[in-house]
Amino acid sequence: MAAGAAVNPTGTKAPKMGAPAKMPAVMAAYIGDMTGSVQVQLGGSDVWSLARAQQQLPAGTQIKTMGDSSATIGLSDGTKLRVGPNATFKIEALSNSKVSVFIGLGKLEAWITKFAKRTFQTRNPVAVASVRGTAFAMNVLSPTNATVDLFQGGLAVTDNFGRTTAVAEGQRMEANAATGGSAPAPVPAGVTMAAEPVISIPAPAAAAAPAASDAPADETEAAPAKAEPVTNSPSQNIDTVSKSQ
Repeated sequence: MAAGAAVNPTGTKAPKMGAPAKMPAVMAAYIGDMTGSVQVQLGGSDVWSLARAQQQLPAGTQIKTMGDSSATIGLSDGTKLRVGPNATFKIEALSNSKVSVFIGLGKLEAWITKFAKRTFQTRNPVAVASVRGTAFAMNVLSPTNATVDLFQGGLAVTDNFGRTTAVAEGQRMEANAATGGSAPAPVPAGVTMAAEPVISIPAPAAAAAPAASDAPADETEAAPAKAEPVTNSPSQNIDTVSKSQ
């Protein structure tokens, strides 16, 4: 998709997200595109194998990317997730009421489709982000350090010391296990959000989604659900909740 008109303080343009899609009859995830060597361990299996384009990914699936590789994951509700190089990623929950993913290391770019009565959580070792209708990037630099760059929407960030900070479009929030969340600052010059990827829905997922005329638009915005605690690192819990759009 082409970039939208929203501009952050650094002068870079934020991508424009599409209108809310119709909630699919069955939520499904799949690999929409990839480069280099990408390994996948499907939910319920302990075997790692090379990922395949349009491969369906059930809950519990883990993905590993190498230094020269990346993977784009599409959900049947229109959400897209891009996992960068040298990353570890897991789909923890996958349903029409809740989607939860975990990025253990590396960069994750997310374009979350807006739905009422559906929570979407993105976790890392020191933060959990509950988002709705937001475009952002989460970069896990180490098990104790992460950044969140917001390109569209609004976030309220509460660190493990109980401090809540509003993050606006074009701002970065840093998280550290020892010191908590930093004050928001402009996204550094040269740091941009890629254009939202275009992914074709594989036949199985397309068949599960109702036609537009069969599914009423879900336009009522529900209050974001409270983020779940970060169980991986008891030293810090940053709860990132999007504002209503």
